[in-house]
Amino acid sequence: MRTVAVVNPVSGRLSPEEKRDLLIREWGRDLRLTETSADDSVETWLPVVREERPDVVLVGGGDGTVRHVVAALRTAGERFPVAHLPFGTANLIARSLGFSGDAEEAAEEIRRGKTRSFDLGEVDDGSLFILAASLGMPAELLDGAERTSKDKLGFVAYLYGGIRSLERVARPGKVRVISGDEKLAELQTGALFVANLLRLEEFALDIGKSITPHDGRLTIAAITTENLLEFAWTAIEFISGREKQSERIWIRSFDEIEIVFGEPWRIQVDGEELGSRDRVEFRTLKDAFDFVVSESYEG
Repeated sequence: MRTVAVVNPVSGRLSPEEKRDLLIREWGRDLRLTETSADDSVETWLPVVREERPDVVLVGGGDGTVRHVVAALRTAGERFPVAHLPFGTANLIARSLGFSGDAEEAAEEIRRGKTRSFDLGEVDDGSLFILAASLGMPAELLDGAERTSKDKLGFVAYLYGGIRSLERVARPGKVRVISGDEKLAELQTGALFVANLLRLEEFALDIGKSITPHDGRLTIAAITTENLLEFAWTAIEFISGREKQSERIWIRSFDEIEIVFGEPWRIQVDGEELGSRDRVEFRTLKDAFDFVVSESYEG
């Protein structure tokens, strides 16, 4: 099987040498190994992918690295199955596709995996996302966990970012959600998600089981709480898989949608900052890309 690896040398806690050794140990010396660049140029790896026409593009990095590679391949008009080797911190894409968050375990699982087509989400500025767009408090939480903190502290960095962003929860704003000519809702909220793929089964929890990246629709969820105590309880409902039963979570599915804010909100897609906007549109790109998933993945 022809495989090209695109590795982010600075993501996660493994050194570039440790990442290279793992790849050669697991895939052999016939693997074509490339790296991403600090300026996100595709010239360090895209020409190799085009030359090799691989069966799999193996992306070694975090969620942002996978998003970068997928977006670049689509822009270049190329479509190869992508596998996420979890060299990052959260590694939500790999885990949502049924793989271990440990790179060595995931390597074996990837070799036994299968390929499926997936929807992608798109923002009105052309930005793509695989997992989700985070708006308001979730975007501020992710921004608070900058790279140096994530590499040193792991998930503790996200906790620190969450504490820094609690002001948004205590200060919810007015949001209008519009689909076509129809106003779906006017909400008082400080936290919004627009999700395409998110499925985590850990610690007896089943997060995101109602979200599927195979139906041509995105899922919007708004946490409509008025204080920190309500937010904490609602967060428990969400991570325990009871989001559709919660009175404080407004949730809908759509193929295109517009969100209008009373004041500029921070927006991130798969952890990448898009800045602050007072309105934003999202749409689904159905069957837009192929990913390698685990043997047990059901979607």
